[in-house]
Amino acid sequence: MYAFMLMGLGGGKAPDASLSKERGKCATQCPQHIAIPTELRSVKRALGWQTKLMLPLIKRALPKTT
Repeated sequence: MYAFMLMGLGGGKAPDASLSKERGKCATQCPQHIAIPTELRSVKRALGWQTKLMLPLIKRALPKTT
């Protein structure tokens, strides 16, 4: 799902954990008190290399849209 979202197939702007500026503003506003910058680093570490390998394959497998 992360790869699909990176390609913008989830609707809206494509998210990417590596784009976080790590200012912490999101963490201070989180009602669940989640350390969002820390979690985004974890996502990047866990999925970043896999996503780089899989994106070209997924793009080739999907039908072309015009």
